[in-house]
Amino acid sequence: MLGSGHATMDFPKERVEAITSRGAVVVDDFVELRAFGGMNLPTRETFPGRASRTEDEPWVKRLGLRGLEGMIEVRRSLWEAWRLAPDPPPAVLPNFLRDQGWAASMESFVDALANGASPPHATLEDARSASAVADAAERSRASGQVERVT
Repeated sequence: MLGSGHATMDFPKERVEAITSRGAVVVDDFVELRAFGGMNLPTRETFPGRASRTEDEPWVKRLGLRGLEGMIEVRRSLWEAWRLAPDPPPAVLPNFLRDQGWAASMESFVDALANGASPPHATLEDARSASAVADAAERSRASGQVERVT
C-alpha cells in the first residue's frame, strides 16, 4: 500500500496492490479497481463516492464515471483554484468524495444499534485475519524473508 501527501494535490495519494500467483488487483485512491489475471472480477470498476453537499454531486458523478482519471481531474481543478487564490486555505481534497467504505460501515453500525441487526461487514474472524496479515508483514519486514499467512 502506498500513501503519500508529499506531491502536488493532483497526484493520487493512496494505492493498494494485491499480487498473487493467480492474478493481481490494484485499487487507486478508492475510486478505481483494476483486476488482472482473470480472477472472475471486472477488469475495471469505478466507485463514485458520496457527496455531503448538493454542489459536490458533479464531482462525485465524475468519479463514478471516470474513476482515477476523474479523481485526478478533480484534484487538479482544486489545486489550480488553491494556487490562484489570493489567500489560499490549506490545500485539502474533501474525503467525502471518496466513500472508502465509511458510509456503509456507519449505516450498518447505526442499523445494528437501532434494530439489533448484525453488521454485514467485518466479523471477528476478519479482524483475526487482518491481524495475522499485519503480524506476518512485520515479521517479513524484520527478517527480509517472505512470510506465509495461514
